[in-house]
Amino acid sequence: MATFENQVADEAARLAALLDRNAPDPRAPLNMPDSDPPAVRAFWRAIGWNAGWPRRFRLHHPDPAQSARELPRLLAQLADECPASPALKPGGLPKAFRIADVDHDGIGFVLTNEDQPQRPGDPALVLVIFETGQTSPVPISYLNWCGDELVAVSFAGWFQELVAPADLPAAAAETPFPTLSPTTRVLGPDVWLLPADAYARPTAPRLVTFANAEDFTRVLGRSPVRARR
Repeated sequence: MATFENQVADEAARLAALLDRNAPDPRAPLNMPDSDPPAVRAFWRAIGWNAGWPRRFRLHHPDPAQSARELPRLLAQLADECPASPALKPGGLPKAFRIADVDHDGIGFVLTNEDQPQRPGDPALVLVIFETGQTSPVPISYLNWCGDELVAVSFAGWFQELVAPADLPAAAAETPFPTLSPTTRVLGPDVWLLPADAYARPTAPRLVTFANAEDFTRVLGRSPVRARR
């Protein structure tokens, strides 16, 4: 039986190939610390890093040392906006962590909880809101967060259209990354269902991405109406 680390490594290699094909921007190799969870090391070893990703997508460099250098700035902003935040109290945030995302609009940030001795192979995530000081668990894991965002990177140049769940094809669709991005689906040739918003209702519309209108029409049975890139 494949280990979780091997499953992650296999899917990450396929996700890297998707990036190579659809978004072939240069990616620098990453050598993660030996103290990192093996699955996290396997993931970033396969994917690499592009410094431009955080400007467009909800991603942050995965090096814990870089996160440790940046966290004081984020906590200073939090202290300025909400000095009573529980995140500022002793034990309010994990001691072992890496930043997963810093919101572009200044709403808050997301970081992992990797505290020992219960440090999981795929760390949980904590959301911190600047204005209210509130902290709350994120409904998906670190690798799911990164996997979902990298799927979005892969299809950033394709057309996209919101589709109600009831209008999606009823036939079984391929799940290409069941461990890393379990809500992503392949609906047909050059037609993908992008990852679901972790906070959205099950009945919320989903983004379908496609290379051209003919592909969308063939799979969905209608022409795209409000397609955008």
